Amino acid sequence: MWKQTVSETKRAPAGDIDIAYQVFGDGQPLLLIIGLGAVKELWTREFIEPLARRFRVIAFDNRGVGETPAGSREFSISQFAEDSFNLLNALGIEAAHLLGYSMGGYVAQEMAIDEPGRVERLVLLATECGGAKGMRQEPGILFEFHGTDGHGGGGADPERRFFITREQLEKSGAGPGNLLGDLDAGNASDHFEAQADAMRYWRGTCDRLPELRQPSLVITGTDDIVILPENAKVLSELIPDATLVEVEGAHHGLVLQYPEELAGIVGDFLSAAK
Repeated sequence: MWKQTVSETKRAPAGDIDIAYQVFGDGQPLLLIIGLGAVKELWTREFIEPLARRFRVIAFDNRGVGETPAGSREFSISQFAEDSFNLLNALGIEAAHLLGYSMGGYVAQEMAIDEPGRVERLVLLATECGGAKGMRQEPGILFEFHGTDGHGGGGADPERRFFITREQLEKSGAGPGNLLGDLDAGNASDHFEAQADAMRYWRGTCDRLPELRQPSLVITGTDDIVILPENAKVLSELIPDATLVEVEGAHHGLVLQYPEELAGIVGDFLSAAK
């Protein structure tokens, strides 16, 4: 049985950058794609451990966040998808399961549509398909979520950042300082804004989702006010034969609220017979 240890952070060449990543466990590859401004440490031990008993779990920092540099290329969802494929290439992985959280769900959708042969199964967590069919959140929520006005002013309580209780955050084992990039360090606030712009200007996948043929799981929290749960219903209706799971009472930070339960749902789906 696999036993949790602290995974060494390694770096893989990916075009104009070296991507910082960690690997846990063995088995079929599962690439975890994180959301806006967040770092790979958001995937806590409670979430990683159950999955790493069944899969080779790969967590990494997106371009411009955490330990991965911004590089010279313009930030966009398609660029993040290219970065993710470049990481798989560097690791010698031809095909993998994908789990995309929030903005990472945008990236995972683009990957599954652009190179379907390289995506085994698709998990979309607290995300949307964008475009005209995407359900917009209240103005300013994304910046409240990250405790910044978009100009480097951080400092929000973790409860505000993830819309979870302090008790749930403490239970997750995650410290508030190691989940999001430090927005006050160097040009980090500019990188956050660049990621946010990539989200704003993303054309979305709504019209292309019926092309998907991978088994797909869509998960949302019923109390998510960052990416509204109605978006999950849209995704599940547009993706052929998609499975929809609604986690009662969960917010946008459901991966921190219910890590073990969520890992069980994801692991069972990825392990299901084709």
